[in-house]
Amino acid sequence: MEREHWRYIKGYGKMYQISDRGRVRSFNYGRQTILKTPLNHRGKPCVCLSFNGWTQTYTIASLIESAFGK
Repeated sequence: MEREHWRYIKGYGKMYQISDRGRVRSFNYGRQTILKTPLNHRGKPCVCLSFNGWTQTYTIASLIESAFGK
């Protein structure tokens, strides 16, 4: 089985990472947490990310493409 690769999500410093398998993890207060990825209104897995008082929702596919170019 191949190893899971992680990359930081652009625009969020070192707060969030996306894996090549579609998992998202956050780093808050020295803790690492895997975030839930519910389905949006189109049935695609998504995640809400927050930074400096702003919250934005992204599809997992768009984050993977941005980080890995897949």
